[in-house]
Amino acid sequence: MDSTTSSRSSRCDVPVPTVDFPSLSRRATVLVGGLLLAAFACARPAEWQGSITTRDGVTYVDNPAEGLWQDAGRPPFRLELEQTFGVEDEPEEKLLGFITGVAVDERGNVYVLDRRFNEIIAFAPDGEVIWRRGRAGEGPGELQGANGMAWGGRRGLYVSNLNGARIDTFDLDGNFVSSHSLADLGMSTAYVAGFLEPDTLVVWSWGRDRDGVTIGTLEVGDTWRLKAEFFVAGGSDDDPALMDGTNIDVQTGGGRIRTGHRLRYLLREFDDRGNVARVIGRDVPDLVPTLSYRGTGWNFGEFKAPLAFPDGSLLVPRFRARGVESAEQFIAELERRATEGIREEFPVYEAAFDLLDDRGRYIGSIEEPGSFEETALPALVGPDGRLYTRVFEPFAQVRRYRLDVER
Repeated sequence: MDSTTSSRSSRCDVPVPTVDFPSLSRRATVLVGGLLLAAFACARPAEWQGSITTRDGVTYVDNPAEGLWQDAGRPPFRLELEQTFGVEDEPEEKLLGFITGVAVDERGNVYVLDRRFNEIIAFAPDGEVIWRRGRAGEGPGELQGANGMAWGGRRGLYVSNLNGARIDTFDLDGNFVSSHSLADLGMSTAYVAGFLEPDTLVVWSWGRDRDGVTIGTLEVGDTWRLKAEFFVAGGSDDDPALMDGTNIDVQTGGGRIRTGHRLRYLLREFDDRGNVARVIGRDVPDLVPTLSYRGTGWNFGEFKAPLAFPDGSLLVPRFRARGVESAEQFIAELERRATEGIREEFPVYEAAFDLLDDRGRYIGSIEEPGSFEETALPALVGPDGRLYTRVFEPFAQVRRYRLDVER
């Protein structure tokens, strides 16, 4: 067993700029960011108190509540908005309906899967529309219940169609190429998550009666075949009454499959066969399990899957409901508010991004109100090293952010 601890220095006090978005219906102030290096002459030493161990070929990273960057008065990194794709005051050709997939190619072109319009929309890096393709239906080039899309290099775009029953491929001009039935590959329904390498496509399916995901890896060369299929738990397996059978977040990048968790800071990385390669934890309180109450499902937070940047650093989106300590307390508070006629929003959510270095060590966080109200929900890190997010309300939109490194 190998155990490692290390130290890192935080920067001195410098102003942190913000970015304002007057073009949006709600003026949003978005924080912007990058890794902080230990070499600053004005740096203040900060000892990392976690551990990195290796057992049976698996690396375990146990992070403390505090990271390498200790100055609680300032965020340790920033995300800078560069471009938006699809806005409310643009021509109709740029309007988006309901985004269920985002893909980015090596040139920075952005492809948006729109389930409301049953289309794929291609945007240039500057936000101009290149083409729109698709129509409602089940035939070649038609979309129905499409959810999930990935860029497969020279092979083009891979789209989950017919509510996950098949995967359709399109070239980068939007022309239909082929269809592949999931049933023919030994799976039921599944949705595209991303690629590990040019010929290995990652798909996922709902946990159904278990809180988690079934992940599959498909070889998609000249012939398609199922390479591996495995289940990743993501909820309260020891308390079935509180499970809602929903999925957990899945991301790809850097040759790994990454998953989040609904209760614990338990971030896992897998290879293409489903073998665990690394487990990253952090000493923070567990979240309250999801539940159903009077026909409504409630999710009180989630540690989402890490997004990998080209330098190996990881961005971990997470959110939680403030003031909810247990299922019993939540139900009692709902009933009290109903009895007393209280109409204030409850619960109130807050979100954060954690930054980890390439070894999985926690550096620090930036926080947002709501569930990613400022940056919107993270979708992927593109080949350009940019973070892409998707907005649903008040209008559909994709945003591109740069993770800056302060030197």
